[in-house]
Amino acid sequence: MKIGLMHLTPYSKADPAIVARRAEELGFDSYWVGDHTIIPIKSSVEYPGAKHDGREPDYLWQLPDPLMALARAGATTSRIKLGTGICLIPERNPILTAKQVATLDDACGGRFLFGIGAGWNPEESTILGGDFEHRWSQVKDYIAAMKVLWRDDISEYHGLLPQAAKQAPPADPDRQRQQSARAQARGGVGRWLAPGRPKRR
Repeated sequence: MKIGLMHLTPYSKADPAIVARRAEELGFDSYWVGDHTIIPIKSSVEYPGAKHDGREPDYLWQLPDPLMALARAGATTSRIKLGTGICLIPERNPILTAKQVATLDDACGGRFLFGIGAGWNPEESTILGGDFEHRWSQVKDYIAAMKVLWRDDISEYHGLLPQAAKQAPPADPDRQRQQSARAQARGGVGRWLAPGRPKRR
């Protein structure tokens, strides 16, 4: 049996670098961090773990950004797996998230576990750019786009997202201009480069 530790960070002194290192020393298989960028004051849906007065627990709005917290945890550990539990995909820019995930996974030597979800709070989702009623379709679309970005040096994706391209900048300026023109002709709107790609599980 493999056991992981879910870190609900109530205050800044619970440093992910310290907690994850200790979890590794104690033999935990994985270390997980949740994701809530904001918690609206008023919500049309009550959190399942709400207090008796209907308020969400304070730790929800005190959570650190999971990818940044895991980057810190990765710097002080060498074996324990590092996961998002979970990352709210509709509330994040998929191109930026793909870049951050690839960077994190490369930095920690392929130990990253990408736990994903769609969220329960309609107001939170809307504020952060999600389409709550269609959030699972959004998750599917965003993840499909991320996989293309991780797989292809020059990427093109046709879905709900704007089309985007990524390519490594060549040393030859003339060749760079030619490749940029070809990328734009394919519908690309920008560059995307990460030091590594998430390992397939």
